[in-house]
Amino acid sequence: MALDVTSKTTILHSDISTTYGNMGIIHCIQNNYDLAISYHIKAIDICNQVLPNNHPDLGARYVDLGFTHAKKGNFDDAMMYYEKALSIFNQSLNITIQHSDYHPRIAHVYSNIGLLYTNKCDFDKALEYLTKSFDIKVNVLRSNHPDLIKNYTNLGTVYHRKGDYNLAMEHYQKSLDLLQETYEENHISLTTIYDNIGTIYYE
Repeated sequence: MALDVTSKTTILHSDISTTYGNMGIIHCIQNNYDLAISYHIKAIDICNQVLPNNHPDLGARYVDLGFTHAKKGNFDDAMMYYEKALSIFNQSLNITIQHSDYHPRIAHVYSNIGLLYTNKCDFDKALEYLTKSFDIKVNVLRSNHPDLIKNYTNLGTVYHRKGDYNLAMEHYQKSLDLLQETYEENHISLTTIYDNIGTIYYE
């Protein structure tokens, strides 16, 4: 009976943590970053009370907190939380699957770290992490999955900013081909790729 009560309490608190996390995401979308951060911290505090310290849900909360700090321009704080998330995912996913390195959650964190380095103009590091993300996604996602398409675009952006226009065009074109297979011609993502390609020709 005590075990059942404990289990129900854990579920209840996990639901509250999820609610706080969702509120944090909404406030982040609305650019209310300080408020978003406060909700993500509340979500993490609850997770730390009721979940094992290597639970993937805790890792997901750290990803959300890191992303909010990145949006606010706090790149060092964002990196710290992304690294916490990676550590948790590597521990927890090793328990549940044999090859944790090939998991979408880890790919997502690698991608976020790559974008951090892009914003810091450390393009070699950005390519390192975006390539790590791509290597996972290409193995676990369908070929026209939006996350994989976004990865091509992000790699193209880094090459573009490095001045390597041939590789930038190669990745933009791959992204464009997949977008044209997947979406209508007036989709916003297509507009962005057309703009990126046009900028290369202009330069």
